[in-house]
Amino acid sequence: MHRPQEKTFEKNLEKARAKTVLRKLGACEFVCEPNARIAAEKWLEEHPGFRFSSLDIATISRRMEKRRGRPKNDEPVVLSYRVDAEIELERLLKRKDRKSGDLWWSKMGGG
Repeated sequence: MHRPQEKTFEKNLEKARAKTVLRKLGACEFVCEPNARIAAEKWLEEHPGFRFSSLDIATISRRMEKRRGRPKNDEPVVLSYRVDAEIELERLLKRKDRKSGDLWWSKMGGG
């Protein structure tokens, strides 16, 4: 494989792995909303090359008793929370300052 193709392949492979781990995070149910947000922030710390393009904490209500059908109005339900998020790559561009000749990194959004 040529050098640019290898780089693109590695980037796509890394993104696919990150999406798999994010899907596993989305399958977990949390007791409260702050716990779900903390888990999402922890995910970002573990995957520094990514950022969330959208982050939503979904509320899920389940019956306490395992029965079919729609719950009645007075029937007790258990609330849980789930992370629904989309990710995108966070590109770092190396730029050179013209006056001093120093190199510095700039964060650029992108997909």
